[in-house]
Amino acid sequence: MLLLIVVVFLAGCITQQSQITGKVTEPLQIPKEQVTIEPKTTTQQPTIQEKRNETTEKPYRQPPTQTTIPTTTTTTTTQPSTTITITQSAECKGSARCFIGNIDEITDGDTLEVGGYSIRLALTSTPELYQSGGEEAKQFTANLCAIDSKALADEDDGQTEGSYGRIVAVVYCQNKNLNAELLYNDLAQVDTRFCSESEFSNEEWAKSHCFPTKSNETETNCHSSYPTVCIPYPPPDLDCSDISYRNFQVLSPDPHRFDVDKDGIGCES
Repeated sequence: MLLLIVVVFLAGCITQQSQITGKVTEPLQIPKEQVTIEPKTTTQQPTIQEKRNETTEKPYRQPPTQTTIPTTTTTTTTQPSTTITITQSAECKGSARCFIGNIDEITDGDTLEVGGYSIRLALTSTPELYQSGGEEAKQFTANLCAIDSKALADEDDGQTEGSYGRIVAVVYCQNKNLNAELLYNDLAQVDTRFCSESEFSNEEWAKSHCFPTKSNETETNCHSSYPTVCIPYPPPDLDCSDISYRNFQVLSPDPHRFDVDKDGIGCES
């Protein structure tokens, strides 16, 4: 306010002087202060969407390398060869070999090849091919046990040493006992020489031949001193060379004196 009064007073003085001198003096111009207005620096605030992106976006990371663990497969090989499958079938008896294989060959009525093994039928014996009934027995075996079909062979526990390189066994074809079927059809006989050692001598199909009953003894004149085979009463007096049986049971009184060393076994081989 004081500044304004001073300005008015000075203005009046100058006017009066101008009137005296006859000169017109232009009014005093007070220079305005130059005010420089600095432009405001505005910082742009991030938008809500940018904030969300800033929050959700994460730096890219290289995914971990996947490690594959190799799988180890263990293969178990079972003997005998792969053409034979070991089985625990109900027909298998004892602890000797019992296996299933393809029928490769029929040699004769009581010998055939199963899974690459030559099999001789246990206890059951058919005629040789050159003998009467030999070809008929072979044909019967070939019909029941066809080539390339499956057969089960159950080795005789009492004859695991075999016979001339053959496995001594009972053979099943089409779920039938070939050994028994040959006997039932009168195409074979039981080889009583092996009744005392065979695992199958007590089987129904072989028992009546290996261990004849008392009635059979009377009818066939078989002496009771030799219960596992049929040897007639003397006379004549027989020696081991006169009969085909070997290693058979002998009881007292042993009229033919087959048990020389008195150990209960006759005609030991």
